[in-house]
Amino acid sequence: MEKIEEKEFWDILKNNDLNILEITWKKGPQEKEMMEEEFQQYLLHFVELVRELHPIGFLTNTQNYHVPIPPDIQEWHDQIIIPKYIELGIKKIAFVVSEEDLITFLSLEQTFEEKQAKEITTQFFDSPEKARLFFQNILS
Repeated sequence: MEKIEEKEFWDILKNNDLNILEITWKKGPQEKEMMEEEFQQYLLHFVELVRELHPIGFLTNTQNYHVPIPPDIQEWHDQIIIPKYIELGIKKIAFVVSEEDLITFLSLEQTFEEKQAKEITTQFFDSPEKARLFFQNILS
């Protein structure tokens, strides 16, 4: 694993064996909550990392933190972010979710049920290890 960046709300590693990015969301300092505009900026920045690093997919670990995604941001994500993922060759997205955080899980699930998001294979897991297995068959 190669560390790509560490920011206030996430750490990103490159899993060179699987050619994926692994994002671990985290709470900000003093349990600061992320604002919606900040979330959008993070996603736009992430698109640039995908453009630069050419992963086949990414694993997003939300067990420690993730901002719930309201409907207007879900729609923005489907119209702006998803087409860029598709253009850049993202094939699969895996989410590691906490069973206790139902709101985050439902907002992520709804986000990836939007029209264009259905073009990318997305699954939810309860551990990073299981999520990594999801990417194995792309490599074989």
